[in-house]
Amino acid sequence: MPITKENYIFIYNLNDAESLELARYYASKYNMDTVMDDPSTDTGAVGSGISWEVHGQLVGIDCSGIEILSSEELFNMEVIAPIREALTDSSLTKRTIWGIILGYNVPGGFYVNSSKIVSSTSRVGRGCSVDILANPSTGFPSDPSTGIPENPVYYSYNGRIKNKTYNRSIFKRYSREDTIHSLVTARIDAPTLALAKEFVDNGQKIGKQFLVNGTIFIDPYSDRVGPVPDAYKQDILDFQSDVVPNLNLDTWSTVFMDPYIDIAIPFVQDDSFAWSWFTDRSDFTFFQSSTAARVFFYNADYDASITIRDEEAKTWSMLSLIGGYASTAGAMSICGIEGFLRPIPFFKALLNGSTLGEAYLFSLPYLDSSLTFIGDPLVEVEFPQREISLSETIEEENQISDDESWLIMSKDLARSAAQLYRSEQEALEIRNTIVDLQSGDLQIVLDLLYPSQTLYASFNEEQRHSQLITFVSSLFEYPTILYKYSGLSVTSPTIEDYLTEKEYKVSELLTEVYGGNVISSDNIHNEGWWEFEYTIRDESIQYSDYHFILEVYSDADAVNLVVGPLDSGSAINDGWIYEKERDIFTEISLVGVSSSYIGRKVRYQSQQQSPNNQSLTRGETYYFRIRQYDSATGILYGWRNFSDIIYT
Repeated sequence: MPITKENYIFIYNLNDAESLELARYYASKYNMDTVMDDPSTDTGAVGSGISWEVHGQLVGIDCSGIEILSSEELFNMEVIAPIREALTDSSLTKRTIWGIILGYNVPGGFYVNSSKIVSSTSRVGRGCSVDILANPSTGFPSDPSTGIPENPVYYSYNGRIKNKTYNRSIFKRYSREDTIHSLVTARIDAPTLALAKEFVDNGQKIGKQFLVNGTIFIDPYSDRVGPVPDAYKQDILDFQSDVVPNLNLDTWSTVFMDPYIDIAIPFVQDDSFAWSWFTDRSDFTFFQSSTAARVFFYNADYDASITIRDEEAKTWSMLSLIGGYASTAGAMSICGIEGFLRPIPFFKALLNGSTLGEAYLFSLPYLDSSLTFIGDPLVEVEFPQREISLSETIEEENQISDDESWLIMSKDLARSAAQLYRSEQEALEIRNTIVDLQSGDLQIVLDLLYPSQTLYASFNEEQRHSQLITFVSSLFEYPTILYKYSGLSVTSPTIEDYLTEKEYKVSELLTEVYGGNVISSDNIHNEGWWEFEYTIRDESIQYSDYHFILEVYSDADAVNLVVGPLDSGSAINDGWIYEKERDIFTEISLVGVSSSYIGRKVRYQSQQQSPNNQSLTRGETYYFRIRQYDSATGILYGWRNFSDIIYT
């Protein structure tokens, strides 16, 4: 079930009538519940004079109106503690709370030291999520009706931590399981109540219009140099080349001139999105007239969101909101380039129907950071029609391409051939055993020899090939028909052309059936070569970088070890690859494979070079077991068991 307005609570300042007014104003736009469900439990005291109240989906907390509090302790007392207590209120435990909106004159962050600020949306999102590792017995409730568990344990602040929901390779909407990492949290604040209401209205305009058709402005270049800035620049360039065409929006982009010169966007007009970095100040004239809905503005710098209560501030978040944008994001203090939002997961989420709040969370590398999301998190958008959309591509994630389908069929058919080959070898062994019998009674040997020869004749090479020839012929002829006119570098390709261009290899057991020597040895697997494929599992509650240990046995009881252990985290991990994108594999680095790739595949391909020749016997069944482990902590997870026949 996707996140909806029913899953949100709106936080207001108990000591500020205008804060409550904005909360009610926002609630009215979405027809949210503002009625006290249980008058006996709608208020409470946390201690030290801090209290809270619950009116439906509106939650008041006894806090100051200071935008950035002086310490974590003060932020915990004024913001975190009362929200946590309110979440245990009986009226809220009847709901599934997945999102929090921090309203007008609610603190927007706190100082860790004189220069470092942690944003309220980042801290509240994580700090109000239940830590089920710390309290597994009463942790994340399996039944939504049970609500928040009794005496829940929440995440404490310990510096920024990697976001497990960031940039998932296989996309999925925000779900109940994701609430144990961070709630979707946004901030709607402003210099005045009138402006705060205007910011709410900006989001409502998009909700009514829904379809966005303005220009997307992109600035991939800055004056920062080095590996980390270059990587971020490349992320934006990849977004520009791979994703932007699917938005079907007009595009304006800066161009590269010099690595030490930051070429900035001069102004935006008729715009819906902007993504830039490091020109950290501008002016109100930057946002010129627009007939299009202004959806999301992001400039990656170190203080774009240090304040949204100063109407004269020239920082990007303030300028963009006053300029008519429904939402924005930015850092409140230095966060490091590696902590900036990434555009590909952000727009990938929007294209797949996510709200702005979800898209922000999915594009955020770290939690408990200085980055903050400002605006209405419930806004959804629709992009203009396009011939092939990224959304359609995402929906087809589980569909198999023609080439991958052909490769899978070639392996499965080779397994069938290996089973028949094994049957032939067993029948031959029976016949030869009888021929070699030492018996005084020749008649007994003769009586056994005839049926043993008949058995062998039923499984010999000729019979084996006859059972397979129709299937093998169809398999080898299919790509020659599929790519007869286009798709390969040659027209009317042969099976040899296809294998060479796709860099595929097939089993010798199939080429022998087909005959004619039409496939060269370069496109045939060496006898005894094998490959093991495994789907990466979600073993850890938190973000992890995984490595893998593989062992191969000749028996199902895992007693007779044949190959291994093979560790992807060892200095020599030849043979290990993972699916970075669908059907596209790359080597596993020494860091491992991140949680972002859960659901993707990892493969081990046997090495046949001396002295570590890992060839296995054709036609024999072997037993594989694999386990994941955390590359940072060394925590080992359980073994998973598989078996396969060697088909090469």
